[in-house]
Amino acid sequence: MKTILSLLLCLGTVLPLSATTISDTIVDASEVHRLIVTQDSIWRVNIEGMADDSSFRQTLTLIPDSYEQIKASELLVNSMNFDFPLSIKSIRSKSSRSFCIALPTIGWNIPINAPAHMGNSVGASVDIDWDLAYFKQRLRNRKHSFDFGLGLNWSNLKLTGKQRFEKTPDAILLSAYPAGSISDYSRLKTFGPYIPVRYNYEFAKKSSVYLGVNVRFVTRSSIKTRYTDATGNRVKDFHRGIHTNILCPDIKAGISSHHVGFFVKYSPVSAFQKEWGPQFQTFTVGITIM
Repeated sequence: MKTILSLLLCLGTVLPLSATTISDTIVDASEVHRLIVTQDSIWRVNIEGMADDSSFRQTLTLIPDSYEQIKASELLVNSMNFDFPLSIKSIRSKSSRSFCIALPTIGWNIPINAPAHMGNSVGASVDIDWDLAYFKQRLRNRKHSFDFGLGLNWSNLKLTGKQRFEKTPDAILLSAYPAGSISDYSRLKTFGPYIPVRYNYEFAKKSSVYLGVNVRFVTRSSIKTRYTDATGNRVKDFHRGIHTNILCPDIKAGISSHHVGFFVKYSPVSAFQKEWGPQFQTFTVGITIM
């Protein structure tokens, strides 16, 4: 439809310029009763009726002298506001892909399905996700979109009870502190990149919900324990090479409105490799500021 409208607008400018090529007569398009446009390899304009002469008939072959004239007319039609619907194929929407960055999200995680004697206080363990960069792809219905990018995760799971992480030649164990000692904490720290893949739905202006997966890779990990022994000395027990799983995907969902959000995250894969350490999953609750 827009192409035809562009042709009609262009006709007023092209015909006077090219009339000497087509015929010796300059046609006043505003007096045409009926205009039929056909196209094969070139454009043909069939004119039926002119001014007071309803029997007038003429066929014009439109060969514009300048491609820029057609483009100028097309741009003019695109800028006009029509009350009638156009063909879906002719709709030219703005770019539906955007490049985004985000502030870190902070959450507090707790182990679930863990050994009964594994102590953890709510709020003692911290988990941080940071989407460094991602692409947002909006669908034709712009309320729906998908994200794909790259981020970093830092997690610090802290035990505050009577058990600690202890490394032996064969495994990572949950063990009691030495007799007569005063415990401080024992923690498991992991770090690594992740690939966020999310579906978003914007249910109101500046308000949306999302559900996705962070394909997380653990590239660095360690355990550290601090306590005061029976003689009053401060002891730090630190180890790397603790046989953590490399691939640890997370399922993440959240809601946000006007730059403030809330999220939950579930990590179904245990941090330690099977047979090398205690098996447990983690559940995280946190906030987002955008």
